[in-house]
Amino acid sequence: MKDDPIILFGAPRSGTTYLNAILNKQPGVFITHETRVFAWLHSALQSAAGRPQLVRSHADQFRDYLGPALAHTIREFYRSMRPSAEHWGDKNPHYASEANRGCLDTIATLYPGARFIHIMRDGRDVVTSLVRKTTPDGKPWTDFESAHRAWVSHVENARDFCARNPERSFELKYEQLVRDDAACAASVFDFLGLEMGNDVVDFCHEQARERTPLSGPTRPLTDTLASEWASVFDTDQQTRSMQLLEEQLTRLGYLRAA
Repeated sequence: MKDDPIILFGAPRSGTTYLNAILNKQPGVFITHETRVFAWLHSALQSAAGRPQLVRSHADQFRDYLGPALAHTIREFYRSMRPSAEHWGDKNPHYASEANRGCLDTIATLYPGARFIHIMRDGRDVVTSLVRKTTPDGKPWTDFESAHRAWVSHVENARDFCARNPERSFELKYEQLVRDDAACAASVFDFLGLEMGNDVVDFCHEQARERTPLSGPTRPLTDTLASEWASVFDTDQQTRSMQLLEEQLTRLGYLRAA
């Protein structure tokens, strides 16, 4: 097993689950679905450095020792789950969230060979999906304002990290992926230095012919790029939505600059 992980992230509802499924079709690749273990790693190190029970100098010393030790432990944990895997890692949208600010940098520091893949999606479609999503007991997963803040903050944090780590990061858009699944996947595998096997190609072609719902709620799968933003939100909500999203949508090329 390689020493360093592959990390998939992006705002929730941006296609991380589909990209995760594509990579896992390659023999020897084992990317878990949101163990969030690296968020725990980051939190543990932050906690160790700030514990009042430790003298400050000892806290720093303990954190510096603990980081590589925990990184090794996580690697061995993955090895125990899939001994045959050569490439490993985790998919978690929230590695770029405000709650986990600095997490990606922690991973980059502790795993010098880690590779980071950031998938983006039109924020209007992300927030539409977020407000439609419910918890297992039927309650809304998030509210209107929180959904918009989540997309903006995830994109800002993720793009900032990728800009500071260009040689280790790969960014793609969900819309590109579902327009030409196999070609976009080939670019991802090329970034990772991996040959894209027939299982991956076949899976991409199967999905292009007939989409399989991987994470609900989903729009009608006959038109993956259709948008429900204008039908889910009323006129006032659309105005507010654009106030919150317009700057980032323009930066990402989803809107033309005025």
